[in-house]
Amino acid sequence: ARVFIRLTEERKYAVTEDQARNVVVTVENTRIGLPNNMRFLDTSFFDTAVNMVYPTESPDKSVKVLVQLKTPVPYRVSQAGRELTLEFEKPGKQ
Repeated sequence: ARVFIRLTEERKYAVTEDQARNVVVTVENTRIGLPNNMRFLDTSFFDTAVNMVYPTESPDKSVKVLVQLKTPVPYRVSQAGRELTLEFEKPGKQ
């Protein structure tokens, strides 16, 4: 599974895990430009580790994207220009 976060310009970001081992991407000094981009993505019907993706704006002028996992799996984060990519291994592949 891949989750793409497209930015209008390069920004600093941090990737952490919350207590439930979900992945949280925080992009500094930005906002979500279009209301449609604030909608969650329900990916629970796909055969991947990703269950839901929730983008939210924080009061500190950052955007958080929570990637809720069905099961914890290894993942990789990469950045190419203005695009962040999170790649999650398929469950049971470990």
